[in-house]
Amino acid sequence: VETLLDTHSLLNNGAPTHFSAQYGTFSTIDLSICHPIITPVLQWDIVPSLHGSDHFPILIINTLKNIGTPQTDFIRWKIN
Repeated sequence: VETLLDTHSLLNNGAPTHFSAQYGTFSTIDLSICHPIITPVLQWDIVPSLHGSDHFPILIINTLKNIGTPQTDFIRWKIN
C-alpha cells in the first residue's frame, strides 16, 4: 500500500468506515485511492448509516459537476 501511495492519492478524510459490533469500536479499514491529477476535484465522505452492514457506504463526488465535458448531442438538420 505504501508503494501505491507514493504515486497515488488517498481520498479518505479520517472518518471511520467500519463498525465492529463485537467490540463496539470504529476503524478506518476501507481505503479510496485515485490518481493525483483528479484528487482536487473529488470529495470523499461516508453515509452516516450502516444500512444493516458493518461498513459505512462511501461517497466519492466529482465537484466539477460535468463542467468542461464534451457535448455529445449534436444538432442535425434534415434538408431533403
